[in-house]
This record gives sequence, structure tokens and C-alpha cells, in this order.
Amino acid sequence: METETMSSQMANEYIKRFKIYMAESKVTQDRPLVEWFMKGLNTPLLDRILNFENPPTTIQGWYTTASKIDNQWRRGRAIANRLKEGNDTKRRGLRLPNHPPQYTPPTRDPYMMDMDRLSVQEQADYMKKGLCFVCHLPGHRANDHGPGGSGPPPVPRRQYALPQPPPIPTSYPAALKKANGAYAHIKTIYGNLSEEKKRKLMDSLEESGL
Repeated sequence: METETMSSQMANEYIKRFKIYMAESKVTQDRPLVEWFMKGLNTPLLDRILNFENPPTTIQGWYTTASKIDNQWRRGRAIANRLKEGNDTKRRGLRLPNHPPQYTPPTRDPYMMDMDRLSVQEQADYMKKGLCFVCHLPGHRANDHGPGGSGPPPVPRRQYALPQPPPIPTSYPAALKKANGAYAHIKTIYGNLSEEKKRKLMDSLEESGL
């Protein structure tokens, strides 16, 4: 039993084998059993137990403590490995390609029906009049357009021309002459008014906001 060591096996497995040898040896005293048990533990586990403030003194206490510490260490190592694998997976997942694919906008078939640009009422009128939804002409259907079709090539549905602004005149001889004449007439009338009427006129203009 003194030659039995824990090596790399789990503490629970070592304890199970140690109990078999203990039963065969017929030894029941705690002191020799604890010494033999301590000799078989690996050095890190033995050091942790001996560094406790109150290390176990019975063989049963050594069983319990060694099993608990070893299981905790193995669970911690398993969690650390999983976290490391998860971080590695994330880093691999975030790796961008050297040449990202370029976006190619979809091309529109020029021979597709133009129904999506027609209102419901316009579609009904086209069907009633037998007009094509593509070129808006009678005598055929939209399916006749395209390679091998009998219909004419599609033409723009509607064309809108923006209104042109009126031409800007380069001179205003008649307008200026008329304005100058009106100003001179008003000035003459105002000059012929009495001071009383001039004052009333100015008061009236101020009241009206001019």
C-alpha cells in the first residue's frame, strides 16, 4: 500500500484503490493510514491540504478533503478550457476576408411588365382597353415583348417636361417712363396741398402702416 500513488488519476480513483489495499492490510489506525495516503497524493494537492489552517487528522477526513479539492481544481480547469475555446472561436469568427465581396445591384429586365408603376384604376383601364402594360399600345400583351416576341420594343411610359421660366427682359423703358410720370404727378398734387391737408395725409399714411 505504501507504493500506491495517485499519479495523474483522479483523487476519487486513488481513494477507491487505497481502500482496497487498506482492507487487505487489516490496518485500522488513522495515523499509519494517513501517512500512507499522504505519500501517494501528488505534490500540488498535498501542499494545498497541508496549508489549511486545520488539516484533517483522520483518514476519512483526508478522503473527503482530497476528493473535494481535486474535483474543484478539475472543474475550474474544464471551465477555463471552455472559455479559451470560446474566445478562440470568436476570434476566428471575426476574421474578415482579405477581399470582401462587392455588392452588385440587381438588374431590371426591360421587358418586365410595368404594372408596379400603374395604379389599380390604371391597370383596370388598360385591361378594359386592351393596352400593353409595357409600351402602353394596343394589339398585344406584355408577354409578347422580349426576345422572340411579336410586340414592339418598350417605350417610356410618360415623359414630363419641367416648365420653363419666363424670359427676363434686359430693359424696362416703358415701365420706367410710366413710373416716373406717376411719381411726378403725385409730387405735383402733394405740393399743391395746404399744410393742414399735408399733415392729415401723413397721419393717415402712418395709421395704415405705410
